[in-house]
Amino acid sequence: MDLSSPNHVNKLAQLPNARDCSLRMVGSCDGLLCLSNVDNEVVLWNVATRERRQVPDNPIMYPDNFTFYANCDQDFNVAYGFGYDSGNEDYKVVRMLQFYDINDNHEKIVEVFSLKSNAWKRAPDFPYFLYWGYQWGTYANGNLHWLLSEQHINILQLIVAFDISVEKYRQMPLPNISDYFLLKLREFEGCLCLLCIYGAHEKIDVWVMKQYGVKESWVKMYSLAETQLERGFDYIVPLAYSMNGEELFLGQDDKNFLWYDLEKKTVINAQVFGVPEVFQSKICVDSLVKLDDNRGTGEKKHPERAVKKEQGKRKNRHEFLLQGFKLVL
Repeated sequence: MDLSSPNHVNKLAQLPNARDCSLRMVGSCDGLLCLSNVDNEVVLWNVATRERRQVPDNPIMYPDNFTFYANCDQDFNVAYGFGYDSGNEDYKVVRMLQFYDINDNHEKIVEVFSLKSNAWKRAPDFPYFLYWGYQWGTYANGNLHWLLSEQHINILQLIVAFDISVEKYRQMPLPNISDYFLLKLREFEGCLCLLCIYGAHEKIDVWVMKQYGVKESWVKMYSLAETQLERGFDYIVPLAYSMNGEELFLGQDDKNFLWYDLEKKTVINAQVFGVPEVFQSKICVDSLVKLDDNRGTGEKKHPERAVKKEQGKRKNRHEFLLQGFKLVL
């Protein structure tokens, strides 16, 4: 979808050699989309050139000394992330695993895939706990971020950053919030974005960290109450500014799009034709990054430099929104 006139969705070509199972969007960086399926297989896809790269299989190996319930996905939590390592001019996929058994033992494993070396390697384990199920990392400022906990409880308490260049963890400050029901982490215009949901999904506050790592730089972008919407919500995420900068284009529950008027603080449904019943959405940029197996990352220059000439032609390089209809491997 072109955000200069976001009223119609154009279906992108299906991935070649696709198999019939749903894909999840792990992340998007410099026009490259990282996707994973239910079997934890990973593929990288250049949205502009339609080039794809299958990440080598990395089977999940259960610890030998654990007594598991059923050796299935109920025995572990997994978190993925995808981003650019500027120090090594490389794109990387991160997989964090947390196993637990019937005796409440825990083991954590972090692995990093390098596009340049085409190989997985072990990284330092993380001193935190994953939320139940699957999580997707948020890439901003050269770091991947997840909402984690310091205890083995399904309560998200911390924003943890993982520097993919030096493979170190650190905690990020939260805004001054309390009594929230649920937190979700996203990226907006290159900044960390925190969704803070209250009550039984009765209200949502959306915060943006304007200066990376600085607690005082958290700014509340908008608040929405359930009563302002035509239907209830699980979450509402900002996707892009309108061309005149007076409105925000929002995604609601991967089912609907909204326009939010920043001055009037009102919201209306966005009329977008061709949207499937359920979808995922990511902001992407045109990129010439190569994914050829024989050339590693191909273009060694960061994609932002490759599109520098284009910046004079348009204010916002986030030219189109990738509509996440059901994709299959």
